[in-house]
Amino acid sequence: MKQDKFKRIVIKFGIVFFIVMLFLTYFSKTIDNLLLPKVKISDVMTGSLSEYPDTMHTHYLLPLSSVISSEEVYVINTLENGDITVSSVSVNICGSDDLYYEVTSDFLFSDMQVVYMTSKEISDGDRVYIEEGE
Repeated sequence: MKQDKFKRIVIKFGIVFFIVMLFLTYFSKTIDNLLLPKVKISDVMTGSLSEYPDTMHTHYLLPLSSVISSEEVYVINTLENGDITVSSVSVNICGSDDLYYEVTSDFLFSDMQVVYMTSKEISDGDRVYIEEGE
């Protein structure tokens, strides 16, 4: 009698265990993305705020919130396996207005995307989830 009851409990536990494992396996990527810092990105634009820009360097326009106080920005990198990471790039600020900084950098290109808002603190090399892009 006790052995039959124990056997039924073990079978029920095994079934519940496998159902939970299937659920977690199926939603593992979604769960992983929920735990990553969510970022909003903007494209790097080529341009100048001044009427007579310095033509020795390419000037880029970045949103004010994308430039960190240490004159760095985080750019988006997509790895071969599909993971999205950020890396910091140093910039030289040439000017600003109410919306944009005009910057120069040897490491920025016009097809890059920069982070202008994040849900958590991020650092160089962190994996992130792109919540919204412009």
